[in-house]
Amino acid sequence: MKLPTDPKERNQMFILIGLVVVGVCAGIFFGVKSLNDAKATLRTEIEDLETTIRKADGKIKRMAIDKVDNDAAVKEILEISDKYVLTAVLGNYQLPAREILEAYAKDLNLEMEPVRGMGQAPIPYPSGKGAFEVYSARVSLNCGMHDLVRFLHKVETGNPYASVAGITISERRAQDKDKAQVSFQLQWPIWADAAAREKLVEQLKKSSGSVAAGGADS
Repeated sequence: MKLPTDPKERNQMFILIGLVVVGVCAGIFFGVKSLNDAKATLRTEIEDLETTIRKADGKIKRMAIDKVDNDAAVKEILEISDKYVLTAVLGNYQLPAREILEAYAKDLNLEMEPVRGMGQAPIPYPSGKGAFEVYSARVSLNCGMHDLVRFLHKVETGNPYASVAGITISERRAQDKDKAQVSFQLQWPIWADAAAREKLVEQLKKSSGSVAAGGADS
């Protein structure tokens, strides 16, 4: 490009070229800056997304752990219920209580009077009504102290959640001074809601079903 011969016009040309160069440089600078800002914003958004995903993944894992713990607790409750919680027969708790105690007495060759049912009562929980109540039965034996200890040990071993209260011992019989009339109250745990066990069974079935479905989906 040929520069003007007039000094004034030449200076004006140099000023114009300088302004163009500054404008181009400014454009490049602000363009790069905008691009860097956009990258920084995108990087922040990605980091936030990754943080959210990690939190969600942690929550899912905790939910899975809580579910496993809950299922294990339900299974344990059902096992204890089937072994040690007295279950009514035709709506009657006296029948199974009598069957259990008569089997103990027969096994130890002891004289036992018919078991008398005393009804059921709620357990006084601080937080209100609980899942269990107690059923009480009156047991009367004609035995010596050694046999009484053996019988109570059998009751305790076979029914660790039952409790014995109000033991009374009368005078020994004249014809058999080695024996006495022993009476006590035996209390068994029973479900406060008769349908509670079945509800737990259904809950466990649904939980197991959801696990199977989840495994099939994955």
